[in-house]
Formats: sequence, structure tokens, C-alpha cells
Amino acid sequence: MEPFPNPLPLFPALPPPVTLFPILPILAHAQWIRQDALILSAIMSTLTEPIVAQIASQHTSYDAWHALEQTFASQSKARVVHLRSQLSNIRKGSQTTTNYFYSVKKITDELAIVGQTLLCDDVITYVLTGLGHDFDSLVTTKITFAPRGRGSFRGRGHGNYHGGSSTGNSTFYHIGRG
Repeated sequence: MEPFPNPLPLFPALPPPVTLFPILPILAHAQWIRQDALILSAIMSTLTEPIVAQIASQHTSYDAWHALEQTFASQSKARVVHLRSQLSNIRKGSQTTTNYFYSVKKITDELAIVGQTLLCDDVITYVLTGLGHDFDSLVTTKITFAPRGRGSFRGRGHGNYHGGSSTGNSTFYHIGRG
């Protein structure tokens, strides 16, 4: 698709400030208009025709970008809600443990792409919750970080790993066989 040239002059959203010399504001304003037209053209050239039709009436790059943001904001929010729901409901079931971990990683990576990075502790909780009772022998200890020094951990017995909640600020860790 070819870039859409923007006819000059445009109505700028944020013109440059006025200076003491009368000719400088005119030159700066003209340069700003040219740069804005190039940016608007670049934005338009990267979009598909249906999307271009939604922002074709915008006269500045700022207005076009704002219109795009408004168009896609609700879709992004819906996507985040959907991904979080998937993560909350994911279960290992009959898939291999490796595939289960990859499924969780895929969802957390997609959340990170849309700016919703999860804490490691939250991801661990989702993983352990979805493992099921078949893995009780692997998920045996709830470990709490003890502020006694670097890397100190203190065991706290058994927790409810499968959909329940825990009290305090403890975190579940996967204890595997080495």
C-alpha cells in the first residue's frame, strides 16, 4: 500500500513555541507541519485499508494515533481479561508436564507483550494450582522467604495447592527431584 500524502497546510495539534525573531516561528511551524505530515503518512502506510478508513479524517499524526489508541484500547483490555482467565483456569490434565509448562509460559508471555507482566510468585502459584493432586508428592512444601539473609528460606509445612488460598505472604515453590 502506498503512503497517503497529507495535503498542506495541516492544522497542528501542538505547534512550536513563538520566539523573539518573527521569521523563526514561521520556519519552525512549517518544518513542524512537514514532519507531522511525514509521520502521519508513515502511520497510514502501515495500516490495512479498513483501519485507514477509520482514521482517514484525522489531520495530524497525534490525532491519528489517538484515534488508533481509542479503537484498539477496548480490544486490548478484553484480551488481557481473556488471558488472565485462561491462566486462572489452566490445568495440566492429560498433557505432559513440559507441554503444561509451555502452555503457562505462552500465556504469561502474551500478557507481558500487552504490558501485563506477572510476578514470578504469581506464575508459580498458577502453575502449582493447575498441576492437580497427582503431583502432591512433588509439591510438598510451602516455602517462606525469611529475612535472615540472602537466599534464606524457611519451610512451613503443607499448604492447599489446588485452587485454595493460603494465608500470609508465603509463596509456593516447586520441589523437583534432582
